[in-house]
Amino acid sequence: MRYNFFIMPQEKFILTSKEELQSLIQDAVTVAVLQIYLPQKIVDPLPSYLNVAQACEYLKIAKSTLYSFTQKRDIPFMKKGKKLYFSKIELETWIVEGKKNKRHNYEPRREF
Repeated sequence: MRYNFFIMPQEKFILTSKEELQSLIQDAVTVAVLQIYLPQKIVDPLPSYLNVAQACEYLKIAKSTLYSFTQKRDIPFMKKGKKLYFSKIELETWIVEGKKNKRHNYEPRREF
């Protein structure tokens, strides 16, 4: 059996066999690969439909700006009774595409 010597930062020696060293390296590589390739479960604190306060926080805009966008139909929204709701997916699309629902091409409001 052949042994390898490693010098540690405190100049201590660790005696290990070739098989033990290969096993340690293989275990370390497996853990590293799994951490990279396995999807991490990301918990999103915001629901899929946002109220006015949540939408303002998500978009980082003032309430008055959000209300102005809804009044001009520049932003996708839904209304149930007197409350406004915003789909997070539609807001993301609106941000990415620069989507603006102008009055001439605006579809009627959707109800829940």
